[in-house]
Amino acid sequence: MYTTVLCSSFVGKPSQANYSQKQMHKFPLSNRTLGTLGFLGAHYMLLAPLLPMRYPALAQSAFDGLLGLAFMLSWMGSLLGLMRLQATGQSTFGHWILRANLVTLTLANVWNIYQAIAPNANTLVYRLLDLFWPISMGMMLLVGIAVARVGKLGGWRRYVPLAVGLWLPLTALLGKLMSLPLFNMGTSAQDGTLYILLGSGLYASVSWCLLAYVVWSQPTLQPLYRTEAIRR
Repeated sequence: MYTTVLCSSFVGKPSQANYSQKQMHKFPLSNRTLGTLGFLGAHYMLLAPLLPMRYPALAQSAFDGLLGLAFMLSWMGSLLGLMRLQATGQSTFGHWILRANLVTLTLANVWNIYQAIAPNANTLVYRLLDLFWPISMGMMLLVGIAVARVGKLGGWRRYVPLAVGLWLPLTALLGKLMSLPLFNMGTSAQDGTLYILLGSGLYASVSWCLLAYVVWSQPTLQPLYRTEAIRR
């Protein structure tokens, strides 16, 4: 049911005859529930790289795919919460950017399922689907920029989706900094990798938890598509 309703939320503005509140499709889970699921799934970036370093057998198991699936489903739930709050505004871009992010996350989740069934398969399809992980992160950056620009969320909350979207460029920057002599003096390559994973994972846990909190703390129920014309 969760996947079915996610897919139905991609549909654009309904016909004029369906504008009444009674006729509109609503996601059955409240923002409180979506936010709670977001809290539970927010720690993937911390756990997925570090636990296999401690327990190497996990690297050849379904662990990464299943954990990634839980993480992205909870992330998609937070995006649905933002959609319900109309956090990206009423423009055409704001309307479709969240839906586009949901599409890329769905394709990334196909990779998670593939990874769970056949870990490290390294086929062409496997590699192509894997691209939707960074693509989803890039889409989240665009979502964050839209939310911050529109300002529909109050105070510091308007910048939380942007903080989530900045995870990928900040992680890349951290990796670059750790390769400089100033930062790796007396540090082995393995320790340097560990520091990058810890820093990146902690940032991800905090930012995705804050995203979940934004959704959880604003439980207003709204239709998943708008009741007014899209402004161009």
